[in-house]
Amino acid sequence: MTDDELIERTLQLAERGKGRVSPNPLVGCVIVKDGNIIGEGWHREFGGKHAEVDAFDNCSQDPEGASLYVNLEPCSHFGKTPPCTDLIISKKIARVVIGTGDPNPLVNGKGIQKLRDAGITVDFAGSSSACEELNKFFFKSVRIPQPYILIKAAQTIDGKIADKSGESKWLSGEESRNYVHRLRSEYDAVMIGINTVKTDEPSLSVRNVEGRDPHIIVIDKNLEISPGAKIFSIKSDRKIFIITSDKNRQTVPPGLPEKVAKFIFLREDKSGNLPVSESFTELIREGIISVMVEGGAGIYSYLISNGLYDELMIFYTPKLLGSGVPVFSNPLITGIKDSVNLRLHGVKRFGDDILADYRRF
Repeated sequence: MTDDELIERTLQLAERGKGRVSPNPLVGCVIVKDGNIIGEGWHREFGGKHAEVDAFDNCSQDPEGASLYVNLEPCSHFGKTPPCTDLIISKKIARVVIGTGDPNPLVNGKGIQKLRDAGITVDFAGSSSACEELNKFFFKSVRIPQPYILIKAAQTIDGKIADKSGESKWLSGEESRNYVHRLRSEYDAVMIGINTVKTDEPSLSVRNVEGRDPHIIVIDKNLEISPGAKIFSIKSDRKIFIITSDKNRQTVPPGLPEKVAKFIFLREDKSGNLPVSESFTELIREGIISVMVEGGAGIYSYLISNGLYDELMIFYTPKLLGSGVPVFSNPLITGIKDSVNLRLHGVKRFGDDILADYRRF
């Protein structure tokens, strides 16, 4: 196998950690000696063994003189585990091939330099864009730092996400819904607005696929949520965060504090909106580096209008409503010159539904 093919294999291994390692990155590792793979591993859970350690533990023979392949630069600092660079050096690895560097200031080039100082050849191979795509949550959280924000919506082919009464179950088909459950299991949290809580009574749990339930973030400016809301009735290890106006500090309804992991109080801006971006730092502190926004239209419009998103997934379902709730509205957009431009990243089909995945330019 070529270097590129072996880095691709590390990505395949790394993907197995989706939904389990956050806020750490997804990492896979392959060890090759005399043209044969003698060990593979991946980062399986947060706080657990790193991919390199897992691969060494799975070696079928002495790795001395072998080549080690990893999609992300090995760490060179003490965290929850010792530095992987020290282990690589101690195992007398001859060559390390990396998919991409680690933007974490604690690592960023230091791991590579430490290996080279020890006489180990370090090369890059594979697609750096594919390596960054796999760890898009981690890369953004380190560079900005803010959570990666995905806006997910299902709409009719005439652009409606609900009928005039606000009813939206079920616009998309079963295959689309199962895919959404898989996405939920991979994101740290799901964000919704209070109207979605009251109108749809969602559980926001992961069903029909394996995976853990995401944490829940509710945007509730006037603190209207009821302690009896369905999201509170699901037995799960997930946490629920409420983002609300600073005006509500002294008026939190009885029965809520013991059900909410944290209230994030924000001062309303001049337009009376909550500056949601100001909550991002707190969410990062809570280990939330990825958020999937599932409604409603008001939240979609606010985030898109203010550029507070990274990705937009639209499920187009073959229905026509004629009238109803549009996915996005912004009174400041009066013509094509003001339009929000996106880049098409990919298209998938789920039964009769079409998923279009867009990224911001």
